[in-house]
Amino acid sequence: MWLLARRSLWVRPGRTLLFLSGFALAVGVMIALLSVGEAIVGQARDKDLVGGGDLVLVPEGSDVDVLKLGGVTAMFATIPNARFVYRQLLRGPRFADAIAEASPAWAGRPVFLRARPGGTVVQSLASATVPSLERAVARSSLPPAWTDSPGETRLALLEGPALYDEMDHAHRPAAAQAASWAEWWYFNLLDPASGRFAYLSYFVAGDPFGGRARGSLSIQLGAPGRPATRHGFVVAADSTAVSLDRAEVTITGPEGRATVRVVDGVYHLEGRFRDERGGSMVRLDLRVVPRPRAYVPPVVLSGAEGFTSGYVVPAVLARATGTIEAGGVRASFDQALAYHDHNWGTWRDVAWDWGQVQSPDAEVALVYASVHAAELERARHVVFIGAADGFLGVLRPDSIAYGGWHDGPPLDGRPVRVPGTIALHAAGEGDTLEVRLRVEDVAASRPPGDPRAPGGGRVFLQMRGAWQVRGRVGGRRLDFTAPGAAETFVTP
Repeated sequence: MWLLARRSLWVRPGRTLLFLSGFALAVGVMIALLSVGEAIVGQARDKDLVGGGDLVLVPEGSDVDVLKLGGVTAMFATIPNARFVYRQLLRGPRFADAIAEASPAWAGRPVFLRARPGGTVVQSLASATVPSLERAVARSSLPPAWTDSPGETRLALLEGPALYDEMDHAHRPAAAQAASWAEWWYFNLLDPASGRFAYLSYFVAGDPFGGRARGSLSIQLGAPGRPATRHGFVVAADSTAVSLDRAEVTITGPEGRATVRVVDGVYHLEGRFRDERGGSMVRLDLRVVPRPRAYVPPVVLSGAEGFTSGYVVPAVLARATGTIEAGGVRASFDQALAYHDHNWGTWRDVAWDWGQVQSPDAEVALVYASVHAAELERARHVVFIGAADGFLGVLRPDSIAYGGWHDGPPLDGRPVRVPGTIALHAAGEGDTLEVRLRVEDVAASRPPGDPRAPGGGRVFLQMRGAWQVRGRVGGRRLDFTAPGAAETFVTP
C-alpha cells in the first residue's frame, strides 16, 4: 500500500495532493459536526444551559441524530398544539407526580430584519421564552426587567375565561371552500333524574364574510315516555353572525333572535324566535358552566382538494341551568349534565362517529370521534379522556363495533335499521379502556344536502342510552355506568 502511494505521488503529484487535501477537509468537517452534536447533547443534559429542565420534548418521529447534526429535516421543527401540551399534558394531572415545573421555549429561529423599506436585510437568529415560567424552572439569565407580555401571559394560562375566546371563535373559509363551508356550535343537556334532554345546534353554512351564508338554530327536546320534538329557524347570515376572536354566535332575522356568548367563563344561551315548524314562539334562557380544565384542544384534519375539518370541545364536563319553552312545553334544567363542542370546515358528504359520556359525579368524561370523507386517506378513531382537573389520556381504538341491528324509527315511510349496542376497546402506554353503550333511544333524520327521496342518501342517527366504562387511564381507575349520547350515519 505504501509502495502504491509513493509511486502515485511520484507519477501524479498534483492530483494526489488534491485528493489528500479533499479527504482531509472532509474528515475535518465531520469531526467539527460530531463535536457540535456532542456539545448539543451536553447542553441538553445541562440544567443551567437549558433553563433547568430535566427533559427536552421534540416532535414525534424526529431523528435525534439529525437534530444533533443540524440536518435539513431538523429545520423549523415545532410541537403541534404546544399550548395544550404545556397546559394539560405537562401541567395536568397525568404527570403531576413527575413534573414540578415546565417552561416552553422557542430557540434558534431565523429572522430577517430590515431597518426601513428598501433597506439592507440582516439575517439573524431569535429565541423566545415566557420569563415567569423560565424563572420558575430554575436559575435564569434573563434581565429582572423582563416580564411576561400579554401574549406570554395567555400562553401560560392553565384555565380562565380567555381560553374560550381563544379556542371557540369562528374561522374564515378560503374562497375555494366557501360553498361547502360550515361552522356549528353544539350543546348537549341531560337531566339524569328526570331523563329530560336537549340538543341545541347553532349552524352557519357558507361564507358569512362574503355575504353568502345562512344561519340556523335547531333544538331537539325529549323526555321519557314521549317522542322528541324539533324546533328551529333559518335566516340569512353575514359576518356579524360570528366572531373571529370571540366565542360569540348570533342568529337573527324577522323570525327572532338567538345568541351564544361567554361572560366570565360561563356560556349564556338566549333566544326568542318563531318556530318554523309549528309557528309557536320558542324561548331560550340557559347558563352552561364548564369545568375550566376539562376541554379538548382544537384539532384540524386536512385532506385532498383543500379539505378541512376542525374540531374542539371547550366543555367536556359542564353543568347547565335554565329553561327552554317550545311547543307549549316548558323544560327546566337545574345543574343538568352538559357538554359543548364546535366543528368547522367542509361539511357536505362528510360523516362521523361520535360519542360522549360523563361519570355520575361529573369528575371524569370521555369523548370519542372519527371523521369520514373521500378527501381523507382514512378515518382514525380517537378517544379523549379528561377529568375535572385536566387531561388524562388519548387512546386510538382500531374500530368502533356496532351490533344488535334492528328496525328503528320510520323515515320516509320506512323503518331505519339502527344499532342496539356500540362498543370500543383501546389500549396503549399502560392505559386500557372498555366502553359499551346500550342504545335506548334513536332519532333519525336526513343530513343537509343529501337526497331526500325515499331510500336515497344517508341517514343521520342521534342515539341515547347507558354507557358502561371500564379501565385505567393516567393511573386512575374508571368504573361507572352513566347516561350518554352517540351519533353515526347509516345507509338505508
